[in-house]
Amino acid sequence: MNNHPAIKRDKPNKKTLKMTKSSRNIAWDILIGILTFALIYAILITAVSPEKHEVRVGDIPSEPIPAPRDVEDKLATQARVELAKLGVEDVYSINNNVSTSTITALYDVYNQMDDARQEAMDRIENWQAEQQNEQHQQADDPDYPDNGVEGTDPLEQGQEELQLEPDLEDLYDEDFIQDLKGLFSTDLSESSIMTVLTSEEEDLGELKAILESSIRGMLNEGLRPDELEKGKLNLTGDMQNATLPDELGLLGTNIGHNLLKPNLLFDAGLTNIEKQKVVENTEKVVYIKGQYIVNAGQPVTEAQMEMLAELGLLKDKLDFSLIVGIFISIFICLGIIVLYLIY
Repeated sequence: MNNHPAIKRDKPNKKTLKMTKSSRNIAWDILIGILTFALIYAILITAVSPEKHEVRVGDIPSEPIPAPRDVEDKLATQARVELAKLGVEDVYSINNNVSTSTITALYDVYNQMDDARQEAMDRIENWQAEQQNEQHQQADDPDYPDNGVEGTDPLEQGQEELQLEPDLEDLYDEDFIQDLKGLFSTDLSESSIMTVLTSEEEDLGELKAILESSIRGMLNEGLRPDELEKGKLNLTGDMQNATLPDELGLLGTNIGHNLLKPNLLFDAGLTNIEKQKVVENTEKVVYIKGQYIVNAGQPVTEAQMEMLAELGLLKDKLDFSLIVGIFISIFICLGIIVLYLIY
């Protein structure tokens, strides 16, 4: 009898068997978890999803379509917001720089008036000096008629024949007036400059006070660009109501019209703030749950289509908010169950 050597077989490693079994269990656990998740998701999405509709803009449905939950009509809300914004009046703010520059320009004109009057006074003094010089020359000239006649004073004789007062129209000729116009920072006519030169100092002082008071009053209240012509009319009225010679009233009107500027200017920042307040306080257009978004027998509008799409009521549109919400809810619930079983 032949004795065959026994074949030695290795016994399976217990640790290897345990790991293989454990791996299979984890795989089954994952598969079961996925199937469970998919089953629950399918049940919930079927139960919760609203009825889908196949409509387009302009279609006339035979049945009304209610809102499954509250939904905002964004187009209608935007239209309401835009209408409310149109009702917001523009906000204007006083620009103090304009007020200051206007009054400064007025004082400059006053100083220029004084300079022009000084130029005129110098011209008169020069004329008077020339007259006196000519008078003395005549008195010293033996060939001048009546000089040497007994009982005749040569100086008195010269005063009778020479002008005692200048002719201002001749003295203030066109060239002189044109030179004076260059002194002024505002445009004044030749007649206005003549008024400056020939008016009494007291009357000019009263004119300056009235003109400054009128302009300051309007600037303190605020003058908008669309109110400029009205402001000029008010200034003209102030000049006419003053107890001044007509030519001085006209002079003040011309100066005021040239210098008066609107200082109540449009403030875009404050206007936008007011509009934003209106936007925040404007009530949204909302269809509450159960309210008909689309009525039977009426054409579907673009705004209604947007709401139907947002609610996931269109067959070719997915309600991502519903899908994601169900997905997260199931994931959290299953996660809690797994943690409970493990620990």
